[in-house]
Amino acid sequence: MSEAYDVVVAIVDRELSNKVIKAIMETGVKSVTILSGRSKDADIPESQEFQPDYFLGYSLAIEREYILILTPKDKTSTVFEAALHSGDLQKPGRGLVFVMEVKQVGGL
Repeated sequence: MSEAYDVVVAIVDRELSNKVIKAIMETGVKSVTILSGRSKDADIPESQEFQPDYFLGYSLAIEREYILILTPKDKTSTVFEAALHSGDLQKPGRGLVFVMEVKQVGGL
């Protein structure tokens, strides 16, 4: 019988990502997957293409890191709490952390 897994996903501002990753790794996690992205304002109509604002040639779009952690179910709560507290994600506007159940895993 194979072990059951979850994926913990933390979405944080790029400046917070190293702090959050460090806290996650301190729980015993061996690796994480990091994806980069940017936020889109909800007020922009779907028909309009996303165009970030610029100031002095620099984009003002919020850069985000999407941190994905595949973890055994018995470690999920520990990893979740590490991400939540290290990034102050319980405060509005700081980011988001959530858990998704994994039905099957291959390649481990």
